[in-house]
Amino acid sequence: MKIQTFDCAFDAILEPEEAKIMRYRSDMMIRIVEIIEKNNWGQDEAIEKLKTNKQTFDFLMNGEIDNLSNDLLEKLVASLG
Repeated sequence: MKIQTFDCAFDAILEPEEAKIMRYRSDMMIRIVEIIEKNNWGQDEAIEKLKTNKQTFDFLMNGEIDNLSNDLLEKLVASLG
């Protein structure tokens, strides 16, 4: 039995195109969280900077990728400049 290895967990469980989209979404989430942490923003300040609400902020900070669409993540990134 040959052991398969993957660069990303998404590659192991999803079709190639869907895995690519999920990697893109997770990269955006990681970058947003890194900016929040780098700037030491508290919850209220981050929500204001992201122009979003607490629920979206919680999804983001808890890594709930299925609750954040590509469009929403792109808007969050854009709101950070």
